[in-house]
Amino acid sequence: MHLDPVETETTCLQLSKQYASEYLCRTLDIIHVATAILSGVKTFVTCDHRQAKLAREVGLHLHYIDLTKTASAQTP
Repeated sequence: MHLDPVETETTCLQLSKQYASEYLCRTLDIIHVATAILSGVKTFVTCDHRQAKLAREVGLHLHYIDLTKTASAQTP
């Protein structure tokens, strides 16, 4: 699969403008979610609560792994 760098950057900028301050997303959070959107992934898996909130907000199917709990999968 090939992702267009211009389209990826545009998506990152849109996500950043719309969600970064609300969810306190970092640059790599934005890049990971933008790449997932453009790649058409079926499930987004993360251990990062910021990425999880962003992924859910943009409509990605989410599998959140909470490393602070004994259960392997929890939703933030």
